[in-house]
Amino acid sequence: MSRWLCWIALARLASAADPNGAVIESMRHQFPALPNVTVLERVPAGQLDVVAALASRTGCQLAPRPCVWSLEERLAILVQEHGSAEHVDTLITAAGPNPDCNARLVHMSASELVIGCIGEKSEVYENQKFVYDAASRAG
Repeated sequence: MSRWLCWIALARLASAADPNGAVIESMRHQFPALPNVTVLERVPAGQLDVVAALASRTGCQLAPRPCVWSLEERLAILVQEHGSAEHVDTLITAAGPNPDCNARLVHMSASELVIGCIGEKSEVYENQKFVYDAASRAG
């Protein structure tokens, strides 16, 4: 029994050390049909971090390669408190803008996110811009 308690304690320490773990779990809870979650970027905003994450059917490759962000996938902008990594709030969620968007992060700050989309045959689509207020937790 004490071995199990030790494993539980270690798991909690590991999740506290990796704030992305709570973001990934929040995304998986919101979008259970989209098991692959990638944290695209994390930026500080006072006592919070603003996090952009993508839930998809297929996993993303590491930057700078794009992630598929079609009508089925979901982008989310979340906030996470510095002192309480397990506390995650969702500001915005959005489906991809079309069935042929390979998304790449163009710009992210404490108040805005810009995602660029390139089609499979190199067609360039309009950038997707999101504006939010992390402190008031409003998107």
